[in-house]
Amino acid sequence: MPIAEAVRLIGPVNCRNGSVVKRTLVDSTAATVVLLAFNEG
Repeated sequence: MPIAEAVRLIGPVNCRNGSVVKRTLVDSTAATVVLLAFNEG
């Protein structure tokens, strides 16, 4: 993912009832950015 690129966060995650979903957005030697989605149900 290039620096300063806008990312729509609702699109990349598909949740099911009662699930936790993890999506790695950036994984480099300097840092890792992870999106977590929790669905109650």
